[in-house]
Amino acid sequence: MSRFKARVVDLTGRHRGIRFSEMLCQLNTYLQGWCGYYLRLMPNSCEFRPIDQWIRRRLRMYRWVQWKTRSNRLHELIKGGASRASALQVCGCPGVWRASHTPAVDRCMSVERLSKAGFVSLEEYYRRLKP
Repeated sequence: MSRFKARVVDLTGRHRGIRFSEMLCQLNTYLQGWCGYYLRLMPNSCEFRPIDQWIRRRLRMYRWVQWKTRSNRLHELIKGGASRASALQVCGCPGVWRASHTPAVDRCMSVERLSKAGFVSLEEYYRRLKP
């Protein structure tokens, strides 16, 4: 598990300098291979839930860093459905990791929106592969 997490951290590193869609493609490829290999070790899909939550938080962090400036972050959060007051509060939040799990960022980059962007969770891979 520690090697898996280290690889996900490498793929979702904050300053990789690639587009979000490219990073998602690389991450999905790795997750699909990992899930296919470890499928026989996991008795049910609920064991993937905490890993999926952690990966989604890494994706939110990656996107937050890509937005760079406070004004751009504010604009993106409001565009994503957050209220102006909560968006302003998050924009003043110190630390990328802390900001990636605030209600405004969670609403703006929800599970549905990340899946529309191309992210496929381990639970989904598990359901596809499990007979």
